Amino acid sequence: LYKLIPNTDNSASIVSLIANDFTITDTYSYEYQNNYNNGAAHGKGSGPFLSAVTLPNKQVILVPFSSSNVGIYDPINDVYTNGPTQSGGSAAFIGGVLARNGKVIMIPVGAGFMGIYEPIQNYFRVGASVGSTAGPYHGGVLDSSGDVICVPYNASTIGIYDPIADTFTNGPAHGEVTPAFVGGVLAPNGKVILVPRNSANVGIYDSSSNTYTSGAAHGEGANAFTGGVVAPNGLIIFSPTNSANVGIYDPSTDTYTSGAPHLTGVTSAFFGAVLAANGKVILVPGNSSNVGIYDPITNTYTSGPAHSVGSSAFHTGILSSNGSIVFCPLNSSVIGRFGINITPLLNDSFQRNIILPLFNKL
Repeated sequence: LYKLIPNTDNSASIVSLIANDFTITDTYSYEYQNNYNNGAAHGKGSGPFLSAVTLPNKQVILVPFSSSNVGIYDPINDVYTNGPTQSGGSAAFIGGVLARNGKVIMIPVGAGFMGIYEPIQNYFRVGASVGSTAGPYHGGVLDSSGDVICVPYNASTIGIYDPIADTFTNGPAHGEVTPAFVGGVLAPNGKVILVPRNSANVGIYDSSSNTYTSGAAHGEGANAFTGGVVAPNGLIIFSPTNSANVGIYDPSTDTYTSGAPHLTGVTSAFFGAVLAANGKVILVPGNSSNVGIYDPITNTYTSGPAHSVGSSAFHTGILSSNGSIVFCPLNSSVIGRFGINITPLLNDSFQRNIILPLFNKL
């Protein structure tokens, strides 16, 4: 997990949070550029990867949906490599989480089991079974306890996965219309906010009490949102799919507000949101022909650069280690790159501060 913090001296600190055991801070000079560029071709056909995870070694792991392989992308050199074969089938996983033990946990939609990618060994293995519900989960969230919360899509209950013990447990029922949610966000108050797809309400899961609460109604209709992100002001921004508006949710007061309209005029406009280094929320284009840029401070939407790769282009994205945003290819034959150029302060080197605890977790 990377967090990029702008400094006041035209530099930015990219903080790598590794297993909650130590932090690495890399300091770069940076320049904000609203540019889109086609990245490396992946050669995996349609719908290969619908989510991604950034590793501490700066690689981006592309979570396989229709791809038979885990994808490995180097955002620094713009190089794609096929990783190990996965055994979850042709509609395997949507969503990935970097667990505290350093493994990438893949959330099943068609696989029937949790997927586990071991970065050091470059190895995929089968994790705990999640049952027989078709299309159970879309996305996952690492909660404060280290468990992976599986976001219910067709599943009637919250999914809870322990990556240390490799055990899966059905949590509380949510009682919402299915397909219910797509993606989730860990709110500043520690609760997991479930982003509504067909659910009329925002979902709230409290891992400390293992309880589900039906939150604020959003009123944006069916297939409303896909994924979200915490803005610098603590509000959660939902990426509009069929909703005409950006969604704004305040977890401290459980209130939903319709944000700025995106005015793209298309359904399935955006599939995912990523917080950029400048505090703007980047909306990942699905059927929108342009990248979306939302300012959570001023509640304004701007149509960003065109991507020119057609409809159903990308599905979710992730902040990479160099500050650029990587778009996961849906129908696109290439990986998408949205441009915040960040270059090292001293040629190919950078300032690094490592803070270690007295004891490492086993």
